[in-house]
Amino acid sequence: MSLGVGLSVTYQYKRIVSHMELEDLILGQEINKGIKGKIVCSHDIIQRQQMPFITPVNRQEKISLFGNERVSEYLRYTQYTKIIRHIVEQESKKILTQSSVFSRNLTITQFGCGECQELASLTLWELSKRGRRDLVFIALSSPPYVYAEHPHPYIHCLTLLGYRQSYGLTPGGLLKLNQLPDNVVAIDSYLNYVGPACSYLEDNQSYLRTFAYDRIEVVDVFSEQHERNVPIIEENIQKLLESPVIQKIVPHEFSVLKRDRFSLEDLEPHDEIPLISLLNQNVKLHFDWGHKKSLVHAYTTLHNKEEKDQALVIRKQLKTGFFYKKDEQQLFALHEINNQETVLPQEIHEALLKSTQKRPE
Repeated sequence: MSLGVGLSVTYQYKRIVSHMELEDLILGQEINKGIKGKIVCSHDIIQRQQMPFITPVNRQEKISLFGNERVSEYLRYTQYTKIIRHIVEQESKKILTQSSVFSRNLTITQFGCGECQELASLTLWELSKRGRRDLVFIALSSPPYVYAEHPHPYIHCLTLLGYRQSYGLTPGGLLKLNQLPDNVVAIDSYLNYVGPACSYLEDNQSYLRTFAYDRIEVVDVFSEQHERNVPIIEENIQKLLESPVIQKIVPHEFSVLKRDRFSLEDLEPHDEIPLISLLNQNVKLHFDWGHKKSLVHAYTTLHNKEEKDQALVIRKQLKTGFFYKKDEQQLFALHEINNQETVLPQEIHEALLKSTQKRPE
């Protein structure tokens, strides 16, 4: 059954889908599409069931299977993510006193990367911002030494939407997921999956079996305490992003982030906003723009190295910006840079002015 938003949900049994269930599936698809359009994970580069691990011993074998470019990109990604995680973790220990793990996960995604833990946290966060409270963050675990190269249990995280306390999900055997009502939606942006939670194990059995997941380790149901933590988390993220150490991080471009993840056809016309005016008046790039659900996206096609260098300067100063590739064409986009109130934040204005002073001549 296609939902018309980029992914397909297939049911293995005949049943009538209620209006509310369909709405939750569509919402899950929308949230997932937004995340996949801006965040790269290792599974995007090479599916992990095809390459559970890579070592100097088996590297040449993996290159022969997937090609040197993809393997190199995978290794660059894992090293980049490892560094980002380390820096953010160290800074959070210095700066934060509450909700540090969740704040850390969300901050990491600001740099265009994240594995299952960060993506599941971001999914829950985005859904909570839409006013949803029927949410659960769950973590699956495997036994230790699934592979000799990995002595610790594997952990995999995802988010459930449409959950009620009366469903009584608790840590324990993995088959408990199959017993959830079919109105509960599983959202796993790491695996690019949205579908009924009771079908999750069957639909993702190849990945789950590769890492021998056999247990639900964590069931964290969204609660009043989570609600109270929202402003704390927002403040924490801001503190981390303002850290001088974290501000030195330059987001990395991954070729896996394809142009088709950002559809220009989805955008509706919008009056020019101050940031667009400032960009087009002061830099050598010309930005077009549009909006989706009142959030403005600016984009420009890059034709040569000089234009790409300018885009890199803008991205460094604004701490945002994504590159997309399709065939030989490259697009640079600034996502959700303003709302329709068209207020230009002072810090964005100052950062942009700095970027224009450094533009290549």
